[in-house]
Amino acid sequence: MVLAAILLPVLAQARIAAQFTQTVVTVKQVGTATIIYAADYDDRFPHQNWQDQLTPLVQDPDVFNDPFRVRAGGKNGLAFHDRLLGASMLSILEPEASAMIYLTTKEGPNAVGNVSDVRFPQDQGTVIGFADGSTRRVLQQEFDASVFEFTLQRDLTPSP
Repeated sequence: MVLAAILLPVLAQARIAAQFTQTVVTVKQVGTATIIYAADYDDRFPHQNWQDQLTPLVQDPDVFNDPFRVRAGGKNGLAFHDRLLGASMLSILEPEASAMIYLTTKEGPNAVGNVSDVRFPQDQGTVIGFADGSTRRVLQQEFDASVFEFTLQRDLTPSP
């Protein structure tokens, strides 16, 4: 009985750590698909139906589902930053510090939003994919909303 009392919290923490690892991989795959999409479309990010546009570039459409939400019986849970929809990659001054894809409180596919709907599963942090293709887990106490408040230069490429 004592052993179970010691192991249960450790196993719960290991499960949460595994879910965060899976979430980082998921967001990284979606971020990579986004960069590939932009390379194919004159350095422009996808538009309003971003998941639909990225689906041909991913091996499994379930990649758009947040592992934390799937475990709870839901689907989706990723959002694309609303300021980047259709924007030129060249217009981002600091892509490594500009949030692009993140865990969201919104339901359903093709979610778009901003800092107001970032979700912190298990109150331990979130996962953010940045406009340069990098992905990071960000602890809630270290969360910096400025990654959602970046400046876009004048659009440098013509709209298709």
